[in-house]
Amino acid sequence: MTNTQRMTVRRLARREEGTCRDMYRAAGRDGEWAGAMTPDTFAAAGEWWGLFCDGAPVLCAALADADRSVLQIRALCGAQRTLGLPPAGRWRYLLPPAAAGGAERGAARFLDAVAARANAPLVAALPVKTGGALLAAYFAAGFYLWAMRPLASLRPHYIFLRGGVQTGRQCRIIRETDTLALSRALEEGAAGTGVWYAQGQRCVCLAPKG
Repeated sequence: MTNTQRMTVRRLARREEGTCRDMYRAAGRDGEWAGAMTPDTFAAAGEWWGLFCDGAPVLCAALADADRSVLQIRALCGAQRTLGLPPAGRWRYLLPPAAAGGAERGAARFLDAVAARANAPLVAALPVKTGGALLAAYFAAGFYLWAMRPLASLRPHYIFLRGGVQTGRQCRIIRETDTLALSRALEEGAAGTGVWYAQGQRCVCLAPKG
């Protein structure tokens, strides 16, 4: 992907949803919840949005409500109940994305556009094992890392919130690869606010939850 290629964000057309399902299948177990859906079930899961590079989708995810009968939405609702979220009106859900190589270049723009469309605070999920390339984009788009939880098929996911939450200004860092320490810090009252590089390793910056 070069700097001359054109990146756009828009809703998926129905004819493009098959390509998106193929992207989920390529993610293996992290994407099987969507890759195995029938075309009708996939279309009904929510508003499917895509990041396109020269007209070809390289990133897709659904903006959904709690009433949709989708495995990952039920899992996210269950995770949400364990998070002690502050009251913030009606939450919406940004389902785990599927991405092709190079999608991280436009991912923050994609996430920001979909969040603006939501018109409500968001709970979002990103697979820990296959979503690392997109982690910085969630922070750049105004999301806070709030917890780590197993979702469908017990696959570990980062759980992000956007809107309705605050953090303090202090910051400490934990290596992204030290998932046990990162998960423990989140459970003990910290929230991820960004990424930082230390000694050649990518770390997550953590601040106290407000």
